[in-house]
Amino acid sequence: MIHFTKAEKKHYDAILHLLKENNLPISDLDEAKLAHFIVAQKENDVAGCVGLEIYGTDALLRSLSVKPSLHNKGLGSQLHEKIVEYARSMGVKNLHLLTTTAEKFFLKKGFIVTAREKAPVTIQNTKEFKEICGSTSVYMNIRM
Repeated sequence: MIHFTKAEKKHYDAILHLLKENNLPISDLDEAKLAHFIVAQKENDVAGCVGLEIYGTDALLRSLSVKPSLHNKGLGSQLHEKIVEYARSMGVKNLHLLTTTAEKFFLKKGFIVTAREKAPVTIQNTKEFKEICGSTSVYMNIRM
């Protein structure tokens, strides 16, 4: 059975390992950013995670990741639902993301591909947008 909870410091190493397993960036992820992360646990093991960087009514969705052995079993969709619910509770109106591998997944969730220069300045100024995710990544957003 999967249990969802807000991430805590004790999850940090497992989250880093999970992101590395899925070739997602970790260079700017410190324990402070876990404040807006959700983890999926299976038998006390981190099976998935997703996080937000919140900038007023905009948020950067990041690090949606599932253990490779659990891919294509619906856990990514469940994590997406949980983070959208959390984002709404925090007053977020627009979600933004960058991806090189999950464009189809997010299109199914209602996100639209948008020109990078149309992103709000707060999102463009994130380390992920400016440095980590190169110009080949796809910028997507959705109004909630």
